[in-house]
Amino acid sequence: MRVLCVRLSSMGDIAQALPLVHDLLGRGHEVGWVVEERFRELLEALRHPRFRVLVWKRGVTGLRRLRGRGREYEVCLDFQGNWKSGLVSRVLGAPSDFGPAFPDLREKGNALFHRRRAPRAEGPHVLDRGRALLDAAGLASSGELPRPPFLEAPEEVPPQAPAWFLRGEGTPLAVLLGREGDPRSWPVGEALSLARTWPGPSFCLAGPEERGGRGRDPLLHRVSAPRIPELLALGAWLRKRGGVAVGPDIGPTHVLHAAGATCLFLFGAQDPRRTCPPGAEALLASEGPECRPCLRRRCGHPEGPVCMNRLASAEVSEVLARLAPRREEASPSGRVEEGRTGH
Repeated sequence: MRVLCVRLSSMGDIAQALPLVHDLLGRGHEVGWVVEERFRELLEALRHPRFRVLVWKRGVTGLRRLRGRGREYEVCLDFQGNWKSGLVSRVLGAPSDFGPAFPDLREKGNALFHRRRAPRAEGPHVLDRGRALLDAAGLASSGELPRPPFLEAPEEVPPQAPAWFLRGEGTPLAVLLGREGDPRSWPVGEALSLARTWPGPSFCLAGPEERGGRGRDPLLHRVSAPRIPELLALGAWLRKRGGVAVGPDIGPTHVLHAAGATCLFLFGAQDPRRTCPPGAEALLASEGPECRPCLRRRCGHPEGPVCMNRLASAEVSEVLARLAPRREEASPSGRVEEGRTGH
């Protein structure tokens, strides 16, 4: 069957849907994927003769260029479930289209655009909602979903890491930092403490909005923005070197995982049952305010983002030390460790 998937953004959400698409390709289907232009490099790293990327440029002109493109496919599946993805799905004009069940929608405006809807997902994970769409379209798979790597790094692109890190000896560690004020972000002080005490080469990857640490701390590698080709190259490099990565539930961590790197996902406010990739390792702060789990991008707690402050570098290091030697032993459903109070 010719299947068209709509998952426009964001970086982490696109990476989360990759197992479903690899499953379809593995079963002989032809797959197209509509994605926002800023994330096209991520999907162009999925190299398969029956896979095609359709790019949406925001605005009316971008919609006009997509009009009718879905007629080349037999069914269109909206994996995103917001008003943007619903509008794009309608413009594509596939003969048949499915949106998520009403309770599973991210934005209720999506209900205006789809002719048919999937049954309600059986579980809380984002992949459960995707499976429900496949079931509705008669594409259900009875087997286990594929595991990373899903994406191939460009050979000519260097990893997004300092040169001295790539030359180091021992088990390499990449620590990913999130944006300032994001409830998912791990405090930069704990991240640097982990990097300093790690026995092998290590560094912290930070964007321009991440504060803290000494301005010229050699372990703090600041970039203008995480670049997808370089992230993929870093993930592939860590996989080949037997290295590990640790970071919160943010896009770059999911990209490294999709490239095949062994990753530890840190959770405070968020629920790993919803967004931790199957087979990946998660560390959940053992204590937190009554308002968690929480999906907000801005913390409403009176003291600000506090959930991730309860994860200390020492307990993260303990989990990483156990994870690094047994990279191939993760359980099919992944594992969630409940951490101790960090302070």
